[in-house]
Amino acid sequence: MNFLVTNAGHFRNKGNEAITKSIVLGVKREMPNATFTVLTSDLPYDSRHFWHPNFVCYAHQYDKISVDLAYKKADAVLSVIADQFCSIYGEENLEWSLYFPRKTLDYNKPLFLVAGSYGPFVDLSEVETIKALADYATLITARDSIGYQNLVGVGVSKGVTVSPPSFLLEPDFRNSKRIWDLYSLDSDFAVVIPSQGITDYSQTSYSSHIHVMQKLIRHLAAKGLKVLLVPHVLDPVPRYSDVTICRKLASKDAIFVNLDSSAEELKALFSEATVVVSERLHGAVASLSVGVPTLAIGYHTKYDGVLGDFFGFSELPNYYAPIQKMGNLTSKVDLLIKKNSEIRSFISECNSSTKKDAKRLFPLIREKA
Repeated sequence: MNFLVTNAGHFRNKGNEAITKSIVLGVKREMPNATFTVLTSDLPYDSRHFWHPNFVCYAHQYDKISVDLAYKKADAVLSVIADQFCSIYGEENLEWSLYFPRKTLDYNKPLFLVAGSYGPFVDLSEVETIKALADYATLITARDSIGYQNLVGVGVSKGVTVSPPSFLLEPDFRNSKRIWDLYSLDSDFAVVIPSQGITDYSQTSYSSHIHVMQKLIRHLAAKGLKVLLVPHVLDPVPRYSDVTICRKLASKDAIFVNLDSSAEELKALFSEATVVVSERLHGAVASLSVGVPTLAIGYHTKYDGVLGDFFGFSELPNYYAPIQKMGNLTSKVDLLIKKNSEIRSFISECNSSTKKDAKRLFPLIREKA
């Protein structure tokens, strides 16, 4: 069976990479004869980071002929819509995100909307669109309970909540020694994953954001931790690239990790950190999945939903700060450091239940395929 994977964007966004890889590899384990065509906006980059010629090939999503052939070849379409199904990134981005799921209807192929955070929906057109796609879809899964409730709230009853499959992606330690030697990681260190785009999405002050992050970095350094700045999105456009903000924050207290690592290699790096502070949701998912005390800073209900489901909503304030309430970051980080061993045990328990739940996605796809 051939699956066409859409809405993966490109792997320069390490969240997109982790989501796509975990889904493809999970389905492959469940359905050994499955093959996959991945639509991408950066074919050379993605194929270099995920090369399995026996069962994965790529088509450029802006090449109409390639896209048409990919749809005709497919037996079913897996739309990895993630957090794109809302208008927080702009109406134009939402329309583009909907393009490939809608196109599936033109080819009369089974549609699987998987691993999504849905809503909040702000206007009637969004509601009508998700209801139409849900009515057509063979399977629709929400990766968090808030997204699921947003679906239920607009009358979509066929959705299923399944934890994010990216929790299941295994770390890759093969290049760890080179990274350790390159950055002299011979003492305790913290990882900070800043987001260049977070102030645009949240309509908050960029300069104030930089000031708060600089204060956090100085605080971590004063605790005796080496601070590594790790970009999560390596977009070629500087305005959208986390490389831009990492360079701004780099100082005597913080080292910019300027490596083009895979999502699995980043998990390996995070696994050795004392704490991680992430403004990218999948940066937080990556570090939590390898058991590291993590503070997430966010701007959207996807953070509340995914992290609330992971920790329990009563525990969420200890591990999450909305960007509008960043004033108490240092006290939250101090808690992660002070109770590091205790928190690691708690995260281990959370991982056990979350990963077990995430694995439910693949039998669901097999049963519906």
